[in-house]
Amino acid sequence: MNPENENRRTKRQFQLLFIIFSAFLLATGIIGYKIAAQKLREQLVLKCQALAATVAAVIADNSDNYAAFLKDMDQETEYYRHTKALMMKIKQVNAKHVTYIYTVARADKDTIMYVIGGEPPSSPVYTAPGVRDTITKAERLAFDEQRATLGEDFVDTSYGRRLSAYEPIFHKDTNEFLGLVGADITRTQFNSIMAVFVIQAAVSLVAGLTIFALAMWRLSGNVHLVINRHRFEAELARGFISAGRSYYQKMNETYETLRIMRHDYRHHLNVIGEFLRTGDKLEIEKYLTALQKKMPENMLDHYCSNSVLNALLASYSERCAKSDIQYDVRISLPDDLTIPNYDMCIVLGNLLENAVEASSRQEGARKIELTVNTKGTHLAVMVQNNFAGEITQDEGLPVSTKQYGGLGLHSVQAIATRYGGELMTEWDAGKFTAYVLISL
Repeated sequence: MNPENENRRTKRQFQLLFIIFSAFLLATGIIGYKIAAQKLREQLVLKCQALAATVAAVIADNSDNYAAFLKDMDQETEYYRHTKALMMKIKQVNAKHVTYIYTVARADKDTIMYVIGGEPPSSPVYTAPGVRDTITKAERLAFDEQRATLGEDFVDTSYGRRLSAYEPIFHKDTNEFLGLVGADITRTQFNSIMAVFVIQAAVSLVAGLTIFALAMWRLSGNVHLVINRHRFEAELARGFISAGRSYYQKMNETYETLRIMRHDYRHHLNVIGEFLRTGDKLEIEKYLTALQKKMPENMLDHYCSNSVLNALLASYSERCAKSDIQYDVRISLPDDLTIPNYDMCIVLGNLLENAVEASSRQEGARKIELTVNTKGTHLAVMVQNNFAGEITQDEGLPVSTKQYGGLGLHSVQAIATRYGGELMTEWDAGKFTAYVLISL
């Protein structure tokens, strides 16, 4: 064959290969973008849910005042000012990943009423208590079923396109449904986060095409180098896969960081709640300012897929580590767990609080074991800790020596009874064990 014709044929082959490779890179980039966008949406809405859940828990701790505020919407009360200031700080600390944080009540079938939000009065999107808005699909579901709800995608609202998560607020004594805590991220904020991926993908695409074009230009003039085409393609493919693997690893690390940050919120908000109860505004300011500057230094353990319960368990892991207590957790939750997060937090939180408090007073080895699993039609919870000393009982339940001792176990017993279960305790041989059975 004429060398000139062979070179032209080789050039056409490389041109075709360049088009195919370009299409492959473009398709891979589009697919990668969609996967990354879906993954980011899932992670951000879970962060919103965790934040809403912790705020709901704090509000539930002072549910009498919140219920009273729902009736009169008096913005001059100390409760409103403190709660408003707290939510503004929470929103400020999480501004990179959460756009709005607020509470709502249902006005009628198709309307909700904003109660307390995290926007300052000077903000252009500030919403005063009592302002009404059209209910969204996710809000309707959360109100109708009185349970935590995650938005499936961004929806158009009067405050822009929002992806939302909602957590119910229940009265801590009567279990009356008081409304929802909502946490949103807007499409604009989501796009700014995704822009990082777009830039990286574009750089990878341009780099790949440039390398391939240079190689084609060099090889197209020499027919004898055509045999190296497949080797060149393989090297490019390996380089692309390596670059993709590196990116997704970084992306997963980012998601892991978001998950870890979510775990700590309940612990921090419990501290803030304590400051609110004591009226120590200066300490609240100092504590929240410190949170803005401090990122978690250690990766938190992952105990279960329920983000709220995982945050609770992680907070006790930190406390046990500080008190030199061995902390063993084995938890297996059913995918269709019907027990609200609020009730599960009361059960696990009270049992673990008692265990930590008792173990901290022990000499020598300290150990807490938590086991949660399903047994037939029941969810079984077991918490065991080292114990030495005498136990006083009240109505068949152990009573702690601290102020209001024993109320925690009564709360656990009430929840177990509500769900057709029971609470049992036993102590011997230097160990105290609490068992809770809850019907599923």
